[in-house]
Amino acid sequence: MVSLAAEVEEGYGFAKWTGDVDSIADINGASTTITMNGDYTIGADFGIGIYDWYDLDAIRDSLGSSYVLMNDLDSTSAGYAELASPAADQGRGWMPIGYGYWEGGEEYPGQGGWVGEILEETFYGQDHVIRDLFIDRPNKDVVGLFGCVDDGGIVEHLGIVNIEVSGHQHVGGLVGWNRGTVLDCYCSGNMDGDQCVGGLVGNAFGGTVSNSYFAGSVNGHRDVGGLVGSIDSSTVSNSYYNYDEVLINGHNVVTIGALFAKDFEQWQVDEKSLDIDERLSQENGYYVINDVDDFKELLAFGQDTSLRFSLRNDLDLASDPNFFIPYLAGDFDGNGHKISGLSFTFNFVAHVGLFGYVDFGVTINHVGVAVMMITGAYCSGAVAGWNNGNVNNSYSVGNVAGNAHVGGLVGFHGGTVSNSYSICSVTGSGTVGGLVGRNEGTVSNSYSTGGVTGGWMVGGLVGQNWKGTVSNSYSGGSVAGVEYVGGLVGWSNGTVDNSLWNTQTSGQATSAGGTGKTTAAMKSLATFSGAGWNITAVAPGVTNPAYTWNIVEGETYPFLSWQPVS
Repeated sequence: MVSLAAEVEEGYGFAKWTGDVDSIADINGASTTITMNGDYTIGADFGIGIYDWYDLDAIRDSLGSSYVLMNDLDSTSAGYAELASPAADQGRGWMPIGYGYWEGGEEYPGQGGWVGEILEETFYGQDHVIRDLFIDRPNKDVVGLFGCVDDGGIVEHLGIVNIEVSGHQHVGGLVGWNRGTVLDCYCSGNMDGDQCVGGLVGNAFGGTVSNSYFAGSVNGHRDVGGLVGSIDSSTVSNSYYNYDEVLINGHNVVTIGALFAKDFEQWQVDEKSLDIDERLSQENGYYVINDVDDFKELLAFGQDTSLRFSLRNDLDLASDPNFFIPYLAGDFDGNGHKISGLSFTFNFVAHVGLFGYVDFGVTINHVGVAVMMITGAYCSGAVAGWNNGNVNNSYSVGNVAGNAHVGGLVGFHGGTVSNSYSICSVTGSGTVGGLVGRNEGTVSNSYSTGGVTGGWMVGGLVGQNWKGTVSNSYSGGSVAGVEYVGGLVGWSNGTVDNSLWNTQTSGQATSAGGTGKTTAAMKSLATFSGAGWNITAVAPGVTNPAYTWNIVEGETYPFLSWQPVS
């Protein structure tokens, strides 16, 4: 047993021990012991000490340094009246630490990308609490205790309690716009804004939120969430809010991080842990979904990348309106079953579908979704609102609506869709497609036959093909729009190969890619076999699974060989 002591220079605080710390008695204690079982390498993290509101305010002058909160801060701490109270800054209260915004990227010459002054290092909360923070800046974007946390920046082990925050866009209690890491933090209070408003984080843009939670209320016009307002290529793990207590625009609403009260309370009691083996049985490496109650467990466990789920029966969600799984990080095998009765009608929530946001590498396989009606802010689709994974051998029927990025199967698509179809009726303002609203990934061997109506970038299969690939696919439904309207694809700077649309049923003679055909030609084997499709003719009521596609000559459009036929 060896004693360790970190000697802290004046003005600094000890944060934690680093390195081979497994046998250190207290990794957060400046004075502790270590049991030496061999040769170890040990380091110590320090940061500038934060003792009052004046110290906290000074962070904005040196965002490239690390900081350690040395004690709780509240309305009795020095500097509160001048900096963080309702009377501070002529009634505007606290000025968020750091700012930043996105000016476009390489696609828009001269606009540069991410700019701003942002927390770049670590803020060690040391499990202390900041109370009574007040912000009233309804015309300001990127609002929270921290306006922005950059890639590489970390805020950890911090509580923020009894706060009042209002802003315009990207509003959160802890961070307005997070590109870094939020770890073991919590927030309680009231959040108000217009767009991208979340209890903990306003906009999770490529960063990480883990082991954290929110309690209070959230109000906003669009992209509003109990934990996170908007998520873009980010990771949320083991982080939640109490669905039965948190109000979003006055309602109990499922968004990313929602847990029913019983589960949320158990998670807190068990030190931020839930045991899936107490809820679901496991077979062949998959957790089994037998009924609607089992499916609801994905609220608690769908964020875990190590888990896989298997649907064993058809499900009906008609008795559970406005329920969906907002975040899926593990594979889901539908085993050919259908989930029907899906509905959602809160138009201030983005990323809505059976699965709202599907993380990178996730596979959704062999599932059918029957939608009563989905209406979201944007990124709405029957199977996935925003898909970064793989959707295979799946289908959708029903009605999907939203603002931008609306699709019958997937709203915003950055992964793979293959061997799938949609016959949904789709309505939106822009980037609206019968199968996919916006495609930045791959669409292959898929089709859509539902009607599509929108304003701009409207397509029978894909609304906007942004550097994506479409191959061996077709559309056969009606298409109506105002600008950039196509029978197959509304607008494209990507690749469209071996794909067709029906010029008669669509009412569109042109498309941003693909080849237009008559109804008779769309029902002819020669049209597709000549285009290099893996297709064969079959008799009515028969399928041939040796081929990807089957067709009944002169009677049907091509259909996927896995589809059941009558």
